[in-house]
Amino acid sequence: WSTVDGLTFNEAGMLLLGGLYTGWMDLGVDPVIVGDGSYLLESTVNGAATWNLGLDGFWLGDISVDGAGNIILSGTLNDTSELAGLQVGPTDGPYVLVAKLDPIGQALFAQSCFATIPQSTTCYSTVTPSGDILLAGQLTGMYNSEGGPWTDIPGEIIHLAALNPSGGMIWSRSLENGEPTFARGVAADSQGNAYFTGAFAGALDFGGGVLSSVSSTTDMFVAVYDPAGGPLWTQAYGSDGDLRGMRIAVDPGGAVVVAGEATGAVDFGDGELEPIGDQDVFVTRLLPP
Repeated sequence: WSTVDGLTFNEAGMLLLGGLYTGWMDLGVDPVIVGDGSYLLESTVNGAATWNLGLDGFWLGDISVDGAGNIILSGTLNDTSELAGLQVGPTDGPYVLVAKLDPIGQALFAQSCFATIPQSTTCYSTVTPSGDILLAGQLTGMYNSEGGPWTDIPGEIIHLAALNPSGGMIWSRSLENGEPTFARGVAADSQGNAYFTGAFAGALDFGGGVLSSVSSTTDMFVAVYDPAGGPLWTQAYGSDGDLRGMRIAVDPGGAVVVAGEATGAVDFGDGELEPIGDQDVFVTRLLPP
């Protein structure tokens, strides 16, 4: 079996496609990859494959590209693995791993950001105009950050982070309250500010003051930070059911566009939208509060 988990273009207009696989895959260019992990394929816009990689033991979450054409992979490393010519592992638990490859797929660095036992859910990423790497995801079980002590997680934990172009940590935030929480979308604007979205229940402080969910399930959040990690603004949006932010983007005028999922009526400030089915998809454009 195989999945699609990342799709983007590089500065040269080449298509980059990645996902998970097990067994073997023939991606139209040698070599045929064999193993259990992730694949990465570069091709022309007309579908002619130019190179591919098999990344055994690595579960890809996202792909992004910086201004120099370098490729950023984020996901979970579950075992000892050679990642594009760079030996990573062995691990004493799954790690959230960020790797930077050059435009032809050779590893420049691989950086573990968080480790979890028994599992680490996937990690999403994007790149700022200056080349910093922004990360968003969710952890369960136990975790540590940058080699610190292992910490029990009573429920789920949101992790948000920024790395410099060499993989060094600029800032990170780990947020938990024992309730269901996750971060699923991440974006950057032209100034390098970081935008995150996801869902939370209960009360949670993203750095700009405590947000409280209005529903008995989960509410959507948008949290925005400056390039140094200082909070700029945060906002919660609720419904009479689950409301989850899944992807986020920033338009040229600075407005925030969020796409997500809702299981009840929602109101983002311009009137209530009634549900159509058991779970609906929404897209909303939001201005800063």
